[in-house]
Amino acid sequence: MAEGLALATSVRRRWWPGARPSLAVTVVALVWLCWALVIGQLLGAVGQLNELGLLAAATLTTAPAWFDPRAWPPVLRDASNWRHRHRAPGSARMAEPVEGGGGRSAPGSWEDRALTVATVGVVLAVAAVWVARTAIAVHRGIDDPDSLGYHLPFIATFAHSGFADQHRLLIPLYPVQFYPANDELLAAIALLLTKSVVFAAVKNLAFGGLILVAAHTLGDRYRAGRLAVAAAAVVLGFPVMAFSQPGEAVNDALMLLGLLGGLAVLAHARDRPAPYVLALGAAGLALGVKFSAIVPAAALVGVAVVLLLARTGAARWRGLLTGIGLSLLTGASWYLRNLATYGNPVPPV
Repeated sequence: MAEGLALATSVRRRWWPGARPSLAVTVVALVWLCWALVIGQLLGAVGQLNELGLLAAATLTTAPAWFDPRAWPPVLRDASNWRHRHRAPGSARMAEPVEGGGGRSAPGSWEDRALTVATVGVVLAVAAVWVARTAIAVHRGIDDPDSLGYHLPFIATFAHSGFADQHRLLIPLYPVQFYPANDELLAAIALLLTKSVVFAAVKNLAFGGLILVAAHTLGDRYRAGRLAVAAAAVVLGFPVMAFSQPGEAVNDALMLLGLLGGLAVLAHARDRPAPYVLALGAAGLALGVKFSAIVPAAALVGVAVVLLLARTGAARWRGLLTGIGLSLLTGASWYLRNLATYGNPVPPV
């Protein structure tokens, strides 16, 4: 779904001009994930979750982004800006403001060097475990009991039936058919487009890398980017994460990315509605991964709504409605489905 990258890049450049690299990557990743989930949810609701439907929806929803030269590939973008590079002196475009949270600590001190070395060491150690386990899974196959029990069957069901609905009994005595399934929906989209289930094995490695980027984005706002990366790497290195997420079809990494990414975007939000809308979409993304995200996602929604209403002036109500709609499409729809079909948004409770 490369078209989504053009859309996400266009959105980032429109609402986050001059953003620092970690913030830019976090925004693009969240926008792309929300876009893919919205397409998957809408197509899955009418039984058109298939290759043709995905290609048509991707083309229609990203067409406006291709009119923004800044979202084009570098070769095309450089060619289109040829005349701007050769215009008369004195007509240069005003530089875009740089997003971020204040200055950085002066390099050169032993504390600074020690923190850098420690952060690099922790990240490399955790990355070695995650990459090794992912490579083993790609070579050997996924063998996690939960993955084989319901994550992979959900992926196959979505791709085979065309419906994003898994009200099918899979495990007796466990109501997994009512679980939200954003992670599985993304893997089903990848399965339809690539005809391979490899994405299910490598996705958590990609999400883990994006978690570190989101952690840097959040910490950078408070001049603690490296410390935040080190802390996130330690969390990813805990056995409960390092020996369950990489190489398996489980979904905790995506939930953590949605929550941390939403917080990172809020940390850099000012008086524009777009960051708050994206944070609400990220909360819906996490909410649609698993039931255990309900409380932290609700907290993220509460913070985003309060800041949105307090900071954005006349645009606050439009932004609030847009953000709520996006969160419904990116995750809350699973709960509405349970409410409509079973009478309870969280049937296990």
